[in-house]
Amino acid sequence: MPDLTLIATVTIFIATYAVVAVGKVPVYRIDRAGAALLGGSLIIAMAATFAGNFTLVGSVANLIVAQRAKARGVEIGFWAISRSAHH
Repeated sequence: MPDLTLIATVTIFIATYAVVAVGKVPVYRIDRAGAALLGGSLIIAMAATFAGNFTLVGSVANLIVAQRAKARGVEIGFWAISRSAHH
């Protein structure tokens, strides 16, 4: 399995670098503060996506699976899903 942290870091770096490079074109006026804002926004979006998928209540799909498992007699709790997401 690929290292998601490395992939996320490289993606954010490339996107921020691309914004700075495009910002030097006169038609697209993007300064360093705009590039930093974009990089920060990407970090927050990626963290929210990962956190949502690694918790029971962060994703509707997780809730559906937990509900169907409970109907079959298997109890899936909040902490059980959070622990299993890290392994």
